[in-house]
Amino acid sequence: ALSLEEVSIEDWEPEASADGKKPLALPVIFGYKRSVPGVEACHGGNLGYCNSLMYRARGYCGGSSCVQIVNPVHHRTRTPLHIHSYRYNGHGASLKHRMEKAVCGKGGWIHGGFPCGGRAKLFHGYPAVFSVAQGAGSIDHASITVWPGSCHGGTIVLVGWHCSIEHSISRR
Repeated sequence: ALSLEEVSIEDWEPEASADGKKPLALPVIFGYKRSVPGVEACHGGNLGYCNSLMYRARGYCGGSSCVQIVNPVHHRTRTPLHIHSYRYNGHGASLKHRMEKAVCGKGGWIHGGFPCGGRAKLFHGYPAVFSVAQGAGSIDHASITVWPGSCHGGTIVLVGWHCSIEHSISRR
């Protein structure tokens, strides 16, 4: 069985934690495998494990006003792999609207005008995110944001590189 450490509101402290790191926007789903520090390790034998964490994160906020976020190497403060899952802010709503205009009714990865040089694609239902994200290119330095409830029941996956949009779309 998959063992996860989940951070809940009760666990959250408004001050920096004992390790001096900033508090996290909640909820955050942490994996337990130290050998999977982040998205860069989500390939080969780790792919199913990473996908299962994303499905778990969706369970915390899976509606049309939610987003799941994984930050790339050099743009995260913690390991192992962890996924933020919460409601987005007005900037997030604007970005989702732009992506929907670009990808709804189209196939393939669409690029141009998305943050972090990103590429977006619509999937029916909720896909195995880390598996499908590899179709946009290497995910070794990728930021992955997942937008359920897009285009009347689909999910948009946005893959960008070498930066994070977490703080610009988070409601914290």
